[in-house]
Amino acid sequence: MSFDPEWEPVHFVENQRVEVGNAVGIFARADSRDVTPEQVESNLDDLNPILKEFATDQNLEYVPSALCYQDDFKMSPTILKMAHTTMNLKGFPSLNDSYFVLDIRSLNGDEKYVVRLNDRLRTQSYNLSVWRYDEGKFNRISDVEGKKSNNEIYLATNRLYRFSDPKELNPFREIAITVNPSLREKASR
Repeated sequence: MSFDPEWEPVHFVENQRVEVGNAVGIFARADSRDVTPEQVESNLDDLNPILKEFATDQNLEYVPSALCYQDDFKMSPTILKMAHTTMNLKGFPSLNDSYFVLDIRSLNGDEKYVVRLNDRLRTQSYNLSVWRYDEGKFNRISDVEGKKSNNEIYLATNRLYRFSDPKELNPFREIAITVNPSLREKASR
């Protein structure tokens, strides 16, 4: 058996926050070598083009994401990368809606989604609008209903821009397990 002098054992870290200028990266669980300013920029570079394409497709004013999230699942060789932004319909600046982009990478392939919080100002709304991104097209799928209200998710997301701890309510996890329930037991708490 040969020995590679460059090899380093993988060390996973949990609940790390990395700030790069105005951008914030939240790492629920990641290889310690990934928890860097460069990885935050890389994640945003991967996810923002999807948001930009979605904005063009849906006639929205594109606003790039400045908040990203990564979770390397414990129970499966799956990596979840997400980003959040707020965009509005062109010409209607008061109609800001929260959007999340999800990139789920696993042995079964990649899945990409864009999710919009519906009626976030009404505290009783639990519905999320979901588009699956496939081969350059956004296919609207049925709305899904989450366990947390859109208002709770919206407020928890805003807190992540300022504070480091998503323990009270992890909005990224809530969105991911609502869109893809099979992630429920895999995603970090």
